[in-house]
Amino acid sequence: LNREVISDYHCDECKADTSCTRTTEIVSSLPSCLIVHVWRDMYFTGIKDTTYVSFDRYLNTFETPDGRQRYHLTGVVEHLGYSLNSGHYVAYVAREDEEGPDGHEQWYFCSDSVVEPISYEEVATKNAYMLFYVRMD
Repeated sequence: LNREVISDYHCDECKADTSCTRTTEIVSSLPSCLIVHVWRDMYFTGIKDTTYVSFDRYLNTFETPDGRQRYHLTGVVEHLGYSLNSGHYVAYVAREDEEGPDGHEQWYFCSDSVVEPISYEEVATKNAYMLFYVRMD
C-alpha cells in the first residue's frame, strides 16, 4: 500500500485548489468476482449524475504475476429516477447457459416480479450504477 499526498491539486469540477491523497495498492491475485460501483452522487448532494459511462463486456487489462486475468460482465444494476434519494433499481443479468441472438449469453431485464429477455446491445446503453464481472479462469 502506497499513499501519496498531493498538496497542489486543482479540481476541474469545482475549480478549487486543494490537497488530496492518492493511494496505490498492489494486488497479487485478483478476486473471482469484481464489482464496480459507478459513483453517481454529485458532490455528496443527493443529486444524481446521469453522465453515461461506457462499459465493456470483457475486461482483459489486469496483469498479475501469474499472467493476464480476464473478466466477463454478468450483471448490471441501474438506478431509475432523478435523485439518489428516490427512484427504483433494476437489474440486467446474463444467463450463460442460454444463448442469445448474438451468439453470446442471453441477457434479462429484472424489475420486481418482471423478467424479460433483452439484448446485450440494449444493456450496453444503460446508465450503470453497479457492474458485476466474473473472472474467467
